[in-house]
Amino acid sequence: MPIVNFTITKIDAARLADELTGKLSIKSDLKIVNVAEEKLNISNQTALKFTFEFVIDYEPKFGKILLGGYLLYMPGSDENDAKTVVDTWKKTKKLDTKLMEALFNATLSKCNVKALVLSQEINLPPHIRLPVVVAEKSADKSNDKKNAYIG
Repeated sequence: MPIVNFTITKIDAARLADELTGKLSIKSDLKIVNVAEEKLNISNQTALKFTFEFVIDYEPKFGKILLGGYLLYMPGSDENDAKTVVDTWKKTKKLDTKLMEALFNATLSKCNVKALVLSQEINLPPHIRLPVVVAEKSADKSNDKKNAYIG
């Protein structure tokens, strides 16, 4: 995956209410807001700069987390590849499915972790399901001794 840089440029997290009234609904949205070519200073190559916005809304008006930033992506060795992606974006606001999948997966892996930390900082519930340990209840206590580890 030729992503050469991931940068968060905007962080906004707010708890909007002291108490929750009603059922809490948590919705998240990730979108690409801009695509542009960018010359890299080090190698003088052209990269694609994908600007993104990741938003988590806690409804009804309980909280909001917004992360904004960009990814730098190195297209293949063909310079026209970058121009084609940018031109298609300007005309249709769409990207190739495989490229979009790679960009979204990279962005979600970084943003979900950052948003989880931010939600803890401002005392909002996690927006993703975390693993939970549940003790197994045994109906027959005599069975516990048979299955007990003896080492």
